[in-house]
This record gives sequence, C-alpha cells and structure tokens, in this order.
Amino acid sequence: TYTYLPFELNGISINNGSTQTSSRSISVAFSTSGEIPTHYKLSENKDFTNASWIEYVSPASFQLSDGYGKKTIYAMTKNTNRDDESEAVSASINYIEGASISAIQLNNGATSTVDSTVRVKLTVTGSPSQYRISKCNSFSGASWKTFSPEFDFTLSTG
Repeated sequence: TYTYLPFELNGISINNGSTQTSSRSISVAFSTSGEIPTHYKLSENKDFTNASWIEYVSPASFQLSDGYGKKTIYAMTKNTNRDDESEAVSASINYIEGASISAIQLNNGATSTVDSTVRVKLTVTGSPSQYRISKCNSFSGASWKTFSPEFDFTLSTG
C-alpha cells in the first residue's frame, strides 16, 4: 500500500520576498509540504473569480491588474492524484510607477556655454531614488547619486 504524505500550501513569496515592483509581471514561489502539487491557481480575488487551475511550476508567473498600489495575490494548490486542494494563502506587494526621465535641460535651455560646469534639470515620472550622469553612453566611471531634480555637472574638456 501507498501512504500519502500530508499535503499543505504553507505560503507564497512574490518576487523573492520583495515589498514593491514597478513591473506588472511578477514571480510567485510556493512553499509546500508533503505531496508535490500537480496544479495551482493565482488571483487578486479572494474568491478566485476567473482563475483557472494551471499545471504546477514554482515559481509561477503572474500578471498584476492595472492600477498602482498594494496588490494582494491569493494562491491555492491541488494534487489531482489525491483529489485534494489546499487552503488559500496570500501575500502582498506594492505596485509602483517606474521612474523614467522625460527631459533633460542644461543651463535653463541654453544651446551653448563657455563654462565647464552646467546646471542640469531633469523632468521625471515616478519617484526615482538615485541617478547617474555621464559624458559617455557606457556610463563608465559614473557613480549612483541620491536623486535631485537639479544639480551641477562638470563637463570634461575637449
């Protein structure tokens, strides 16, 4: 005879435990014990409205709904060999707007300068925490600095 192991979904982890993401595509890892599940379902709805059973893989990919803010993901697993479903578990992640630069202005829009130091003004979307600026597109030697929408930058000669 075959003795089945207890089957349980202990929890889920979103993006390896991250608290926030700027991408709608996330990764959900399942923490299970006992028999390995054969299927899972994920949803932002506690009642799993419109969620379907999918062949088990961990981590699984999931697409967050539109709209920034706290997103709670609910998960269930099942083992079709035992006709057994887990209790639902959940985890949350904060979906934030990604930061991007929409405009860079030097010296209030001047087209030329004789000064080696220029005033840089960045127009951004989102909430960046750091920036890098460089005279070359590889950003070689450029270090990350605490974000400020305006700062001075020294140009190299030549």
